[in-house]
Amino acid sequence: MIEAYKFPLWILSSQAKNADEYKTITIYTEAVSFWMFRLSTSISDHLNSLRSAPVEICLEFEQEMLLVRDSVIYANAEPFTGEIELTVEQNVITILIPFSLVGLFSAEDNLAEKLIMKVILTGFNVLLRKSGKEQMTNAFIDQVIDETLSPSNAKMILFSDSSSNPLLDNRDLVPVRYLMDTEKELIADHLISMLNPAKPIPEMIEDTKEKNKLCMTIVGTLLVKVEEKLSVFRADKLLEYLVRLNESLIFQSEYNSLLLPSKIACYSNFEAEVKDVKKKDGKIVPTSLAVRGIIEFVAASPTFGSEPVNLDQIDEIIALMNEAIFWANLADSIELLGNDPKVGLLPSGRIGVLDNFYELVLKPFNNSRAETEVHYAIHPDKQEDKFDEGDVFVNNEVTDAAFKSEWGVSFTTITALFGSLQMLGMQNGSSFMSMKESDFFAEVPKLFRKPVDEQELKIAINLFILDKRKSIKKAPDGFIAKDILPWRYNRALSFVRRPVIRITYPGDDQPTYHWGFRHVLRSYMQLTALISSGKIKVAKEGQIESKVISIFVKHSGKKYRNEVFKWLKENTNLRLIDHEVTITENGHLVADINYGDVDIMAIDDVNKIIYSIECKNTASARVVHEMKTELDSYIGQNGEGGHILKHSKRHKWLSTHQDQLVKYVDKSDDYRIVSFVLSSNVIPVVYLAKNKAALPIRSFRDLVRNGFETIARDLNQ
Repeated sequence: MIEAYKFPLWILSSQAKNADEYKTITIYTEAVSFWMFRLSTSISDHLNSLRSAPVEICLEFEQEMLLVRDSVIYANAEPFTGEIELTVEQNVITILIPFSLVGLFSAEDNLAEKLIMKVILTGFNVLLRKSGKEQMTNAFIDQVIDETLSPSNAKMILFSDSSSNPLLDNRDLVPVRYLMDTEKELIADHLISMLNPAKPIPEMIEDTKEKNKLCMTIVGTLLVKVEEKLSVFRADKLLEYLVRLNESLIFQSEYNSLLLPSKIACYSNFEAEVKDVKKKDGKIVPTSLAVRGIIEFVAASPTFGSEPVNLDQIDEIIALMNEAIFWANLADSIELLGNDPKVGLLPSGRIGVLDNFYELVLKPFNNSRAETEVHYAIHPDKQEDKFDEGDVFVNNEVTDAAFKSEWGVSFTTITALFGSLQMLGMQNGSSFMSMKESDFFAEVPKLFRKPVDEQELKIAINLFILDKRKSIKKAPDGFIAKDILPWRYNRALSFVRRPVIRITYPGDDQPTYHWGFRHVLRSYMQLTALISSGKIKVAKEGQIESKVISIFVKHSGKKYRNEVFKWLKENTNLRLIDHEVTITENGHLVADINYGDVDIMAIDDVNKIIYSIECKNTASARVVHEMKTELDSYIGQNGEGGHILKHSKRHKWLSTHQDQLVKYVDKSDDYRIVSFVLSSNVIPVVYLAKNKAALPIRSFRDLVRNGFETIARDLNQ
């Protein structure tokens, strides 16, 4: 019931015959309720003349509407050209929502909701006329609906359109079970007894090496517990639940991203959504990471116990894996980043950690990343880019030859394999696919557009298979220790990199293949992202690096530089030099050696500042080990300079050769040179290198959100 009017207003539907139909109908009744509430400030003066008699808005649906679960079913529906049927009897306004409206519901704008609300207000006009009261004009109705249902992406009825994004396919999903706080607390309570240390743990451990040693001892103990707990189950039953859960987590993550801009447009605000994003990520991310780690354990060491899958026990195993990842990351931060947390035994009997690294680095980084996610959900990047990654990845002779020379298979075949696995899952409507090897090799190639010889197909499949290992604790031949550690990123033996599990069960004469189609797609997206960002581990100066990755690096670097230039031009009063300023023997500025070029020279003639901006197109680090790699690439290590050293030398040259800048400013000696690195994404190194880098490092995403003035004040302090 809506209480925004002087009469009781009920929004209802009595059509639901089961829980699924009730759930679908509730989406519509809540949407109408919300918009009637929002419209009340504009239309209540008109409607309140109906006095105190209750009014009902009854929603009816063509039966096909209630059968719809995903817009892939109606992607080819005819465009809506008719009218929404309206009936008004006594004080009941009834509208019939036709199936032909689904095309509008799946569109990016809210035209379908506007049409429904216009019909409802037309129904109120009928009531007003019958009561002898003044009606609302059509122009007034159109105006208040356009003003209230604004902006155009303010939608309450959101369809998960898997026709364009299979990650949003909502079929065959299990309820999401997140990492349980109660299980984490129980582990913390019993951690000392699990460790059974030879000597008491002190109240305060002073030596960082001892802290690191304790952390890794805890990791080992927890992972042994994971193995023990898994051993009582049968691998196929475990995998069926875990893969389905992983599929549900992927869907939920993608759906949250879909929902975000509409929520803000309808009723939320920036600060609330930043808080909500951090809260949701705080549930989905650790749960997903732990679940994937457990799947890797099951694949590496399949168990054939007899106990049925018990959700309470699975919750405990997920919590154990999560805790192992936490302590491993803490150990990495101590060993790799010089972190020195306070670690020791608490009076409660738990092991306590007070970690300034989290407060000084991870917390502000995560907050900035969440703010950026929300900002770009509201203001998506609309920069036109004619470059199509697909032209490089698929049916490209150069790319295929490069991958065949190093991986033994063309990338076109890799793409076909991933696409076939995804389509098989979607055609079956199953989140957990299982096939015997003979069926697998027979069915997968049927969906290929071009035939692939059996040998190349086997090579492709083996690249993306998780198999049993001789030892769960040791990387197999050809791999390194990092490849089997669940807390590390960009691993050759991760479930993300190898989304298909192959297990031979007792009594079977051939192995069985398991996968989930959403995870297969997410895996392919991750693979192409690693390649295009240059993070994939390939032969140095080999064919893939020189013929494929170089194309992406060159394009993305140029695109990012142009994006920054355009934003500065449109959003600041800085005077920009149109070209990159070279500093070489024959450059725009003449030097004795090659100092490279200034990506963007921006001049503040009011405050007499010349900004030398180095644009670095970067992908953000995900875990501590990757943060260390990122930090080394910027700052350098072992006496070798990183990116910053080169830019710092350029800054020093500019500062000592300001006379050459008369090309761009009068009286160049009156200006100050301010140089800084502008990363394309929010990256941890911004916080890690705050007091270490020779030049400031800032994020373009932060600049866009907060304005150049904020960064300028910070740089000029």
